[in-house]
Amino acid sequence: TETIELMAEELDRNAEQFDLEREAILQHCLSKLKKDQRSALKEMSSDQCDTPALAQKFGKSTTGFYQWIYRIRKNLSTCAKSLANAM
Repeated sequence: TETIELMAEELDRNAEQFDLEREAILQHCLSKLKKDQRSALKEMSSDQCDTPALAQKFGKSTTGFYQWIYRIRKNLSTCAKSLANAM
């Protein structure tokens, strides 16, 4: 059982390190976005998200806003994957 406990502790440490690395990658990629893009992503993740109102706020049609958010998320994902693969 001591071996299992040691292995579990090692896994916990590795998971914590992975979480820190993942957060650092995400923060780096978010910092590359324009301020309005970061703001839109933040507001889209809100529980009270009103997409048509957000679209209007950012000067886009609802469909255009969804496409814009999709592209932002895709760019964020591409950035994160390229950094993760470089590690």
